[in-house]
Amino acid sequence: MNDKKVICVLGMHRSGTSMVTRILNICGACVGPEEELLGSGDGNDCGHWENREILKINDDILSIFGGAWNDPPNFPYNWEEDPRLDHLYEEANIFVKKMNAMDKIWAFKDPRTCLTLPFWKKIIPHMLFVIPVRDSMEVAMSLSKRDKSSIESGLFLWKKYWMSILKNTKGENRIFTIQKNYFADWKKELQNVIDFIDSVDIDIIGNEKEIKNFISPKLNNNKIVVSNIPDELNGENITKYILDEVSDIFDKIDGKIFSEIQEKGQKITDLSNEIETMKASKFWKLRDQYMRIKNSVKFALLSFRKFIKKYLKI
Repeated sequence: MNDKKVICVLGMHRSGTSMVTRILNICGACVGPEEELLGSGDGNDCGHWENREILKINDDILSIFGGAWNDPPNFPYNWEEDPRLDHLYEEANIFVKKMNAMDKIWAFKDPRTCLTLPFWKKIIPHMLFVIPVRDSMEVAMSLSKRDKSSIESGLFLWKKYWMSILKNTKGENRIFTIQKNYFADWKKELQNVIDFIDSVDIDIIGNEKEIKNFISPKLNNNKIVVSNIPDELNGENITKYILDEVSDIFDKIDGKIFSEIQEKGQKITDLSNEIETMKASKFWKLRDQYMRIKNSVKFALLSFRKFIKKYLKI
């Protein structure tokens, strides 16, 4: 059993989990020694703020059941009781005891935890779940840019992770926090999370300057014009939002439509890559071309959404 207050920042890759974890860290939540954290890079220039040991344990769990972070396994019923996990439970318990000894309140994140949460709930049964929400298309575009993956595979992965989040946190203490709101009014969005955590050890006061300096436009790459995320989030409407976005997308479309989705997704990826090239160029003569491509991306995104909704009959 765990007698400390533990915050689990839970969310899909590229959804703002690193940003939210670091902000909570600035506000007073311990995330462990710096030398044990995953460094910057791999699309997160401001750091990942996740413990290497948690990442390793999660990767091992996924591997045992024949999957990976980008290829989630189909877990069997009651999989968290599998004897093959015994050595990982020992490692995880050692890690939790070490974190408990460091501070009164601590936080951890690794997007893989969305998939492996039943394992961690056996060790830390009363966590507080802070769940960043980001538009599905922005996530898919960000993954495509980082991993050179397709847009449709990113959408599929987004759905898989969210189905796990909703299932594994049902009935738990959780709050949904919207990633884009931190760039509009971070104090308001963060205060909601602080109030939810309800700890004297976590506070904005005295940390405003550091938080403001940390939150920068470079943390908000691949933002889009249209977003369907509800302004107020709860268990009911977040579930509807997830289902409306990409529910059963690969079950409801035939091969021809799938090919069209691949083509449209690749077009968005190619245009986005071209924009990055234009932005990096110092030649003013390319500005007109840059604006033309930028507008093409906006149009392609809107067209893609309409296309998906039409064939899913949303």
